[in-house]
Amino acid sequence: EVTVLVSREVLADRGGLVGAKPDAEYIKVFEANKGIILDAVTHAIQDPGNFDDEGKLYVRSKDMLA
Repeated sequence: EVTVLVSREVLADRGGLVGAKPDAEYIKVFEANKGIILDAVTHAIQDPGNFDDEGKLYVRSKDMLA
């Protein structure tokens, strides 16, 4: 089991959002880009540097570009 964290910054970049937005806006971006985000997870999981000390996986902008 892995906990995956996708930052607001990644979602904002993906959705072209500027400034603080309500959670609903980030959820819309996630829903519209699920496939791309899941592809980024498969890329991110290969880099041990993307995990924190608790084993949480962080998906970063660099993983979205892969």
